[in-house]
Amino acid sequence: TIQKAADVAEKGATVFIGAGTYRETITPLKSGTINQPILYQAMEGAEVIVSGMEPLNGWTRDQGNIYKLQVPFNLGDDNMVLYDDRLCDLARYPNNIDGNPFTVDGNSNSGGSLSHMTGNFPNYQWQEGGFVWYLGNSRWTSWRERITAASQGRIEFIGPSGWEGDAHNPANGGLYVLYNVKEALDYEYEFYFQRAIQTLFLQTPGGVQPEDGQVRMKKRTKGFNLANKSYIVLDGIDHFGCNIEIIGAARGNNVRNLKVTWGSH
Repeated sequence: TIQKAADVAEKGATVFIGAGTYRETITPLKSGTINQPILYQAMEGAEVIVSGMEPLNGWTRDQGNIYKLQVPFNLGDDNMVLYDDRLCDLARYPNNIDGNPFTVDGNSNSGGSLSHMTGNFPNYQWQEGGFVWYLGNSRWTSWRERITAASQGRIEFIGPSGWEGDAHNPANGGLYVLYNVKEALDYEYEFYFQRAIQTLFLQTPGGVQPEDGQVRMKKRTKGFNLANKSYIVLDGIDHFGCNIEIIGAARGNNVRNLKVTWGSH
């Protein structure tokens, strides 16, 4: 592991890293100095990837085109699932038909207030862990709230106060997306994680059972953790499905010649 080297590297050291995918969070034990930084460097010509994603194996059919797998980790709001290299959607209504994560693909509501919303959406048990993501007409920002009650054409929640609520009140109309109940798992590349039984459910394209390793789920949010560390250089170390964290008293760090892919969704 890279961490084994990070446990012993002193100021002025260079850690050369061979090609491979390293599924770990690396937290250097020590900092460098302004004149003697610690350098973590990919060996010449080597593709080095620090990954936050874990490949999943052993899928079984749940029902229809949905497969399931017990997963012993859960990042809550940071859960992220990739089918091959495609980002999957948390089970939602309406569906992400165009497959583009940068379009809303929402519906317009018919009315509401900062405590409820009405619209033409499925009569699911949205109160069982569901959320509403709402964008007002002005589109300056959006808000998300847990759904507390649901009935035909109506959901209830405790909406935001202050400017967000004033400018993005469902009474003024806007776009919404409802998500995070298993009933909404009705479209390919959607997933749902049931925390009570630590089970991931996934609707696959064409109902094909995933091959081992074809689906990956985020297990860690950080690749290199440089919080409160200084004068550390990362050179040529790509990150996939995780971030580089540089916070707190950290100073003088340098990140170069690398890319971060799906640092967060």
